[in-house]
Amino acid sequence: MNILFLTSRFPYPPIGGDKLRAYHIIQHLAAQHRVTVIAAYEREEDLARLQEFRSQVHRVIPVRIPRLASYWKAFRGIWGRLPLQCHYYYASRLQRAVDRELAENAYQVVFVHLIRMAQYVRHRRELGRFIDLTDAISLNYERAKAYRSGWFKWVNLLESRRVRRYEAQIVREFDRSFVISEVDRQYLLNLSPGAPLEVLENGVDLDYFHPAAQRPEQPRRIVFLGNMRTFPNQDAVLFFAREVFPRLQAVEPDLEFYIVGAFPSRGIQELARRPGIVVTGYVPDVREYLWSALCAVAPIRVGAGVQNKILEAMACGLPVISSPIGNEGINATPGRELLVAETPEQYLQHIEHLLADPELGRRIGGAARRFIEKRYRWPDILRRLDQLLEQVDPARAPSPRT
Repeated sequence: MNILFLTSRFPYPPIGGDKLRAYHIIQHLAAQHRVTVIAAYEREEDLARLQEFRSQVHRVIPVRIPRLASYWKAFRGIWGRLPLQCHYYYASRLQRAVDRELAENAYQVVFVHLIRMAQYVRHRRELGRFIDLTDAISLNYERAKAYRSGWFKWVNLLESRRVRRYEAQIVREFDRSFVISEVDRQYLLNLSPGAPLEVLENGVDLDYFHPAAQRPEQPRRIVFLGNMRTFPNQDAVLFFAREVFPRLQAVEPDLEFYIVGAFPSRGIQELARRPGIVVTGYVPDVREYLWSALCAVAPIRVGAGVQNKILEAMACGLPVISSPIGNEGINATPGRELLVAETPEQYLQHIEHLLADPELGRRIGGAARRFIEKRYRWPDILRRLDQLLEQVDPARAPSPRT
């Protein structure tokens, strides 16, 4: 089968949740089908490993969308009706690339990654159209409004309304729409009853993320793992650094809090001035930080979907202390496969228990690994996608232009 895959970010190397998910879906599809990827990118350095990625698929067509022009389009979009992210990621050169590719080649399926890219093929009803929304983004905006202020609060409200309306339209128009959790699916079904929505969970590379051969006897490091460009991760880190860690240091002064992830903002970088807090920025291998830690924390207060950071830490056999929202799409059993906390006092209590009882951490970490092995293997998760592709009628593919 010929599949055209559209993505708003160059997916290789797979750093960050969106890229990671897109890459694993592409990799799975390319093992069985002829996959061409059209990928938007902003900077030339985004293509540093282009040749390596080209060897993994049939063809790659990168299309540059200059960042400054994108900001201007998003600003002008304030007076439009589409979500601002659709204005930001629209480029006539990308539309021409999509149209030319569809005209010159016979594709059975177009697979769109993220709602912002749906605009490029909304009019192509003759094709099988799949879209991976990943999260119900309007749910994310709804939860974020309590933590936004000023200009950001106004933009959050504007985008929330537009995305909610747009999501409801897109999931009705496309043949199949995928989200990462049942929570997201039910939310979108409330917006668009009867829409063909499927849950396609995130997976973990279990060969890569595995327990350490040997862990420190008495680890004194707490780790947060995640792409620090995103607001939910920034909010989580600031909450823990301001509300939890100082109180923890008062009784355990030698503890360290490691913030591991690319693109830390200036506000996050300034946390490194505080005693015991380390901001790493991008690291080539996050596993060494997980393997040497007492626990991972995921105090997510804003967001939707499934948190990769939690899955990866659990796969490494590390006890995780998560907020209820962080565990929402994962559905691990609190107290058995991970620990759940919401208030600073609850985080403090769990960390003190892990410090006092190393066996507790080993027990929860072991159960976490078994849970991930059972539920979050990529091949098992993507088997449902294979079944849906088999249902696509090959006759839907239009003949290429000669």
